[in-house]
Amino acid sequence: MHLVVSSIDVFPRFASLAASALMTSTALAAAQDPARLGTVVTPSFEAMHFDLDADQKAYSGSASIELEVHAATNSFRFHARDMKLERVALRRGHAAIPTTMRRGDLGIVTVEAKAPLAPGPYTLEVDFTNDFNTRASSFYRVVAGGHAYAFTDFEPDDARGAFPCWDEPSFKIPWQITVAIPEAHRAYSNTLAEKETVTNGRRTVIFHRTRPLPSYLVAIGAGPFDAIPIAGLSVPGRAVMVHGSAPLGHVAAQETPPILEALERWFDRKYPYDKLDLIAVPEFTAGAMENAAAITFRETRLLLDPKTMSPSQRLGLISTTAHELSHMWFGDLVTLAWWDDLWLNESFASWMGDKITNQVAPEFHVANDQVTSADRAMVTDARLTTRAIRARQLASDNLSQLFDVLSYQKGQAVLGMLERWLGPETFRAGVRGYIAAHAFGNATAADLWTALSKAAGRDVGAVAGSFLEQPGVPIVTVEVVGETPGAAAPPIGRGCASRSDGC
Repeated sequence: MHLVVSSIDVFPRFASLAASALMTSTALAAAQDPARLGTVVTPSFEAMHFDLDADQKAYSGSASIELEVHAATNSFRFHARDMKLERVALRRGHAAIPTTMRRGDLGIVTVEAKAPLAPGPYTLEVDFTNDFNTRASSFYRVVAGGHAYAFTDFEPDDARGAFPCWDEPSFKIPWQITVAIPEAHRAYSNTLAEKETVTNGRRTVIFHRTRPLPSYLVAIGAGPFDAIPIAGLSVPGRAVMVHGSAPLGHVAAQETPPILEALERWFDRKYPYDKLDLIAVPEFTAGAMENAAAITFRETRLLLDPKTMSPSQRLGLISTTAHELSHMWFGDLVTLAWWDDLWLNESFASWMGDKITNQVAPEFHVANDQVTSADRAMVTDARLTTRAIRARQLASDNLSQLFDVLSYQKGQAVLGMLERWLGPETFRAGVRGYIAAHAFGNATAADLWTALSKAAGRDVGAVAGSFLEQPGVPIVTVEVVGETPGAAAPPIGRGCASRSDGC
């Protein structure tokens, strides 16, 4: 049967089937993950300086990371994968702390002090050199139209390949980025430029300090970019593209303002950052990436020729922009605490993106596509090899495999079902409460269920959890006994993709 069940009465009984799975998941999540960095020593701010030239194959940088030691310890860990660490120094105030360093798997660097570190503030300074990546991930280099450009793409765990950091989403801190580039080049990051100077053929751009962000949402780009303004936004906006492509950015500049306005109206909250850049990238693995205030797009998704674009290309631009702008609230302003809640980002952005697309471009009837997407998700979810939308993830797992039809389309269908059950206004009130409670912080699925339950006056978590914490599609079997309908409830089980699956 379809994921959207006609009667909500079946949910509590289906939820009871998930009880053992929920208990097991909770117990596993409580176990220590040896590849996680821990929380005895945590960052509170990171300033980074990059000396880079996209025409070269390598770059250098320095990081100054403010730390808080919460309990006495002899060591702590951070991420720095592949790069050469030229200097690693720890100090408290002006006093240097003698340390040694060793490198391990997954880009983990362990700093060990000769004497226990007392609780309090410290500063870690790291100088490094690194090669640009050439496979469209981490900090990578692209040549387009005879010019070289540098871009970043970090989700889920590739920031550690670009610079030293605490590369886990729960470490959500302010950042300040400074880049030194050739005078003819331009740079962007997550904030507006605070100061820009040119000396001896080098342009130095100091960007404003960001609001708290996890490492995977930090963005940096440099090269001989073109840009066109996006008028009609609540903040300064522009479309950024490689040299010579500016005429193809005007469709995006026209379509974006009503999308952002519709989102601000739905959330009843202004766009949370000081500017908005939409950046077209010639080589890009995904369709787009929701870096805070610096959204990167596959070039063919953002840049369209208004004279020759097809309706499907225009829909792709609108729906992708709506999806990524939804992330500015759900994912960026409020960020998942760990990757087992990736669906919190992607399911919601898919659901909200379609809702906004239907508002600004109703002629595309995206609700029809949602039915197809839900059916596709159910085909995957009916296989014995499927997984739960929300399941424990280890730092050593291949986190990229989570970006699939379950995290996007199944989660979207579940959220749409919950909205119809609770009612649109109750659902929106719950989401607004969730955003207000966790703005510029982290949250989990339980936090969303708490906010929705408060708005609805009923337990939402038991219903939602039954669809998120266990795999499979619920199937209702109805049997007619005799000529008079009986009072017995229909049994609820798990549907299968085929008889050969045997479930």
